[in-house]
Amino acid sequence: MAAWERVKIYQTCSHRVQEDKPLIEGSCGNAKLEGDVIMKKRFPPSSTTVLFLLAAPAFIGALLPGGIARGAAAPPPALFNLPLNQIPVPEPPNLFDFVKSKTAAIKLGKALFWDMQAGSDGIQACASCHFSAGADNRMKNSVNPGTRAGDSTFQVRGPNGTLQPEDFPFHKRQNPDFQVSPVLRDANDVVGSQGVKLRNFTGITPGSAIDNGTPLADPLFQVAGVNMRRVTARNTPTNINAVFNFSNFWDGRAHFIFNGENPFGPLDPNAGVWFNENGTLAKRRVAIEMASLASQATGPPLDDIEMSFRGRTFPQLGRKMLALTPLGQQVVHPNDGALGPLSRALQQPDGKLTGDKGLKTNYAQMIKDAFVNNLWDSTELVPGGFNQMEANFSLFWGLAIQLYEATLVSDQTPLDRFLGGNQDALTPQQQDGMNIFFGTGKCDVCHGGIEFTNSTAGAAMFVTNADNAIFEQATTASGKQFVYDDAFNNTAVRPIAEDVGRGGTAPFTNPFTGQPLPLSFTRLAKLQASGALPFATPILPATLPATFPAGTDGFFKIPGLRNVELTAPYMHNGGMLTLDEVVDFYTRGGDFPGTNADSLDVNITQIGTLQNAPDKQAALVAFMKSLTDERVRNHAAPFDHPELFIPNGAPEMLIRIPARDADGNTAPSQAFTIDPVAAQTNQTSLALSGTKEVGVAIQVKVNNNPAVTADAPTANTWNATIGGLVAGVNNIMISGTDVTGVQTLELMALTLDAVPASLTVTAVNGPIRGDDYVLSGAVEAGIIPVVTAASPDTIVGPVTVSGTAWSAHLSMLAVGPNDITVTAADRAGNVTSTSVSIVKLGDGIFNGTLVPDISDALKALRIAVGIITPTADELLHGDVAPLGAPDGVIDLADVLLIMRNVVGTINLSN
Repeated sequence: MAAWERVKIYQTCSHRVQEDKPLIEGSCGNAKLEGDVIMKKRFPPSSTTVLFLLAAPAFIGALLPGGIARGAAAPPPALFNLPLNQIPVPEPPNLFDFVKSKTAAIKLGKALFWDMQAGSDGIQACASCHFSAGADNRMKNSVNPGTRAGDSTFQVRGPNGTLQPEDFPFHKRQNPDFQVSPVLRDANDVVGSQGVKLRNFTGITPGSAIDNGTPLADPLFQVAGVNMRRVTARNTPTNINAVFNFSNFWDGRAHFIFNGENPFGPLDPNAGVWFNENGTLAKRRVAIEMASLASQATGPPLDDIEMSFRGRTFPQLGRKMLALTPLGQQVVHPNDGALGPLSRALQQPDGKLTGDKGLKTNYAQMIKDAFVNNLWDSTELVPGGFNQMEANFSLFWGLAIQLYEATLVSDQTPLDRFLGGNQDALTPQQQDGMNIFFGTGKCDVCHGGIEFTNSTAGAAMFVTNADNAIFEQATTASGKQFVYDDAFNNTAVRPIAEDVGRGGTAPFTNPFTGQPLPLSFTRLAKLQASGALPFATPILPATLPATFPAGTDGFFKIPGLRNVELTAPYMHNGGMLTLDEVVDFYTRGGDFPGTNADSLDVNITQIGTLQNAPDKQAALVAFMKSLTDERVRNHAAPFDHPELFIPNGAPEMLIRIPARDADGNTAPSQAFTIDPVAAQTNQTSLALSGTKEVGVAIQVKVNNNPAVTADAPTANTWNATIGGLVAGVNNIMISGTDVTGVQTLELMALTLDAVPASLTVTAVNGPIRGDDYVLSGAVEAGIIPVVTAASPDTIVGPVTVSGTAWSAHLSMLAVGPNDITVTAADRAGNVTSTSVSIVKLGDGIFNGTLVPDISDALKALRIAVGIITPTADELLHGDVAPLGAPDGVIDLADVLLIMRNVVGTINLSN
């Protein structure tokens, strides 16, 4: 049997039954076991017509001419294989070759996902971009200028800017329902997620949450030369229900086979895992199928936009995390659904929390509890000096986070209750919208199945080569034929050239072609069919030759629609803020159907029944809101979480997301405030102050230093002077404890910069002639120097700065020395000053000094009789007659005045 003709796929109900054993027959609803392969009914997108023929007659009969159905009792049953709570959750068939306890691995994965200490800056966690319904709803410092298109110009909002509702949609039509309507505005900017500031990684300090690093000037994400947090080039998709996706990331680069190290599966020829084989460490390649989420999880921690200083490795991250208390900067609710028993916090009868932050265990023990021994129990070191646990940290990270995210299944929505027989679960308007969704709207062509996306592991399942559902042959809007990866589509959100999406490549070279390996299964399969691929991949259908065109450029993964109400902004570029804007987009048939015609999904056309039909559009939006699981909205288990502090632009005062218990409750907290402080300082100590409730004691802790108890000048105020600030970013934890011992925490970041501001002044070459001079030099990026003159008569024009070059125009300079001072002050308060003297020569003087002599008169005479021709500068200073009204030439009248100036009968400098 040829490679990939038969794939073993184990699926378990792990979001409902988290037992440490493989699936047993009958434990997952109606899934059917055939040997070692689970067969699940699948309806590909091309079967839409068939599905409607199979639909309940009552439903079909309820369709009215306008596409609205009133009082429909149920959706067509053939559209759904099973309710979501009976759909098996994908799980690696060889999971228990690596994991010995799923329960322990889920706890580890949740801790790692939410731990801010994982970020190089000690702030940025995986959850920092997935804290709101699994996505990111921040609007400040969230714009990328379209770097995947090679664009560095911000159009909508610049770095650290705050997006407003009126900025959306980024592509706006006069009448949003019609393709012919004039375009009012268009921008290729992207709403992404803010990550870290640009720095080179230089190492770790054991016990410190902050990596060592050197700042780099960011040419893009900066304001006046001051680095801002960098912003991703695509919108953050939700991680809720992502376990059903066969591939993850918008471009699908998180391969369904986890290689133990990074997102790229078999495309990385050097990836592997270290095994203890009878006392000897050996690195072996692994193939962990149905593990796209594990692949995905290993991407952000090393990305120099999202979480990492540039150049960090996973073993280095492992060494850092293994020396820290899990979630050591964050409160974990003692009734957290997964981590509660490990929490160091205690809940008092009045609901308030006491105790400490983090977990009462360590990451080494959590790994030992979760993973089989031969992955961590060796005492040998691998090349580079890392122990086995550090060397395999990427494996632990990926699989543990996948198993945690496998619990994030939102299967308790109004639609799920409706499917379960509750006819009142959907309003009449939502039922109308459902009929449009599965009818004239054609939404289900891409958002099919109960998961509401064709990108699921179930939809992509191929049991035999004949089934081969991972590929689909299609006709484009321009009539071209191609084969493409099922569940990836070009819907004309943006022109293809701006972001090729699935048409991208991996950072590994194909030894047969010398070219980067493609991400697309289709292009990989074409290479394999030509004998030009060094590893096995899903094979093309037998009916398609290797030369058959592939469609991949501008294709993006079809997202699921559950909780879509909560996950704005929308599309891979984040260019739409509301579901109404999304419906407008599909109603008019996309934004760039002509530009993308050769790759455009043939179903992306204008939807006539929705044009100028606000009631139908509103019904469609109402139906999509029926896909919201209130547990997600309310942060209830399994969507509860530890405390989190998220950055939100500059100045960097972090937003606190409180810890939740399994019911979604937050512990009550007493109020205390922190008076604003500058985000940067040049002092190793700093005074802090604020207000507090009566009886609350305030303590301030800098990095890992002992806490300092604040003074309380009054019952409602506090202040403290902190020391021990170190160069770079400092994490400052402020805690308030009331008389019952209940503690509230706040976190802020402060940068110590004691380096004097860089400033130079270009040397003045000798005395000058004339009243004006342009003084210039170089200054530290982000600083506008201040130029002052000693003489009140000298006029200093505005200082202009371009990059690090500065200049200032000086006028009304006096004859003789003019003392000028230039001062540069950075945001931390470092001041650098330098002085320069500009010497101006007087009229009637050619000799380069401030004192006239006979040589000046003789030179004027030689010019007057035509022996020499004056330069422009000589004309400026030698044309002195008539006094007060020079006539533009040097003649004998000027000679006589200059001679009188020489002998002292007049003074031409006055």
